[in-house]
Amino acid sequence: MSRATAAPPQSLTALERAIWQTVAYFDVFDYPLTAAEVHRYLEGVTARAGDIAHTLANGRFSPQHLVHANGYYMFAGREHIVAKRQRRHALAQRLWPAAIRYGRFISSLPFVRMVAVTGSLAVNNVDEHADIDYLVVTENGRL
Repeated sequence: MSRATAAPPQSLTALERAIWQTVAYFDVFDYPLTAAEVHRYLEGVTARAGDIAHTLANGRFSPQHLVHANGYYMFAGREHIVAKRQRRHALAQRLWPAAIRYGRFISSLPFVRMVAVTGSLAVNNVDEHADIDYLVVTENGRL
């Protein structure tokens, strides 16, 4: 299977379809998910973490379509993205000290009310060419 371009298997339950769509969204970013992350980012369906774990282990899309490796879930044939996620996480850890230092400086400027890191660094999924993206909220009428 290449990327998440293949359609999900027929006759999935609402929970199975939501899991499929969640994994598919993150697959676009080469980002396999843990069961806890599938639960956290699940859209359109309310489910307990245990129900998601059970469905991931026993759902109709496993293992021909959805696989589990090294604690992560991804589409079959995409197992290489586990190493990519781990490598990107390590790169992100090197950027965080600078992001915090610059963020503190920005937050000390007059009229700045909030500074947040956004983009790929916010989810620890940076590549070798990553920069630091900030969301800056200022006092009304000041920027």
